[in-house]
Amino acid sequence: MLPCFSYSPRSGAGPAPGPHASTPRGLGLRFVRFRIRPRGVGADRPLLRNGMMLRWLSLLLLVLSAACDPCAGIGACAEPQLRYTGVVTTLFPDYPARDVRVEFVRRGGVGLEDAKLTAVSDSAGVFVLEGRAQDEGKVTGDLVFYPPTPIAPVTITGVEMSTARAPGELRRLGTWMIQYPFFAYKGVLFHRNDGQPPAKGIEVEFRRTGGIPIYPDTFTVLSDERGRFDLRPKTSVSGEVVGDVTVHLLPPYQPYVVRGLRLSTFTIPRIDSLIPLPIGYGLPYSALLSWEVGGRPAAGVEVEFRRTGGVRIYPERFVTRADAFGTVLLNPAPLESGELVGEVVVRLPAPRGEVVVIPGLRLRTVEDSRPTQFLGFFRVPGGPDA
Repeated sequence: MLPCFSYSPRSGAGPAPGPHASTPRGLGLRFVRFRIRPRGVGADRPLLRNGMMLRWLSLLLLVLSAACDPCAGIGACAEPQLRYTGVVTTLFPDYPARDVRVEFVRRGGVGLEDAKLTAVSDSAGVFVLEGRAQDEGKVTGDLVFYPPTPIAPVTITGVEMSTARAPGELRRLGTWMIQYPFFAYKGVLFHRNDGQPPAKGIEVEFRRTGGIPIYPDTFTVLSDERGRFDLRPKTSVSGEVVGDVTVHLLPPYQPYVVRGLRLSTFTIPRIDSLIPLPIGYGLPYSALLSWEVGGRPAAGVEVEFRRTGGVRIYPERFVTRADAFGTVLLNPAPLESGELVGEVVVRLPAPRGEVVVIPGLRLRTVEDSRPTQFLGFFRVPGGPDA
């Protein structure tokens, strides 16, 4: 920065500075005699004469003295002030902490008009502390964060901030983390019926019905390729939240609701707990087919379940085959809750090509994860070598 000084030329009569006049003592400036040669004129002519040199010198001194003042020029400085911005987040997971009251309490340094500066963090966790100072310099104090109750306040001592005079200058105070209670859960969707495709790309809605407050009160997520989705609402209170989970299944299925899901908060970073959520209604039934001749399992025989009444199923034509032990899983996907009425059609392999119909089957849908229910043994004509 240039040294500060001032110079005012004397007014009144006096000899005008000539070509060899000296400058005021201590300024270290030197008059320069500029000459130009006008066209057609043989003699040199001084460019600056008499008081004109003093006017130029006054202008130069004004510019140099302005360089000494950081507030000179366009946008003059305001009074000394503190103006700092910071961000407050939760410790785990790293979320913005909204509605946190932040206070700066002066303990030393230059004085402030208000000994305590206060701000509140917004939805992005950003806060701004500002106030006027009594002089330029540094201020030291305590930075106190007041999260929503019952989380205890957090105090940071020895925080130092510097005053500024430029209007609109906003300095950074950094990011501060507070340990909040949090939810660490991951839901896993799977169809109750075996052989169904992965439950991916499915919209899942959680709606709070009781317990501690959460933010947001209702939220929606999508399941990934493995049928998993995050259950991580935000909260500032330790405890348990209760809510309903609505799974918006893809057509032709209807939305499915899991009621009364309970989630408890944690305070120590941890791996997400997995919550299995079977979706849809189930028809967990099986039967065993055997040959009349020899009683051996009717392996590989084609079996079709035909709906004749009751609840709708998907697919409408449910076809399967008996495994090596003659077991047939009769588990079409029901589109609603209730009773399914139908018949089993067994098609014998060539060269027999016969069709055996087992009528009058009544299957009740289930909404839990009970084991497969056995319908019984069914004998089909012939044998494996017939």
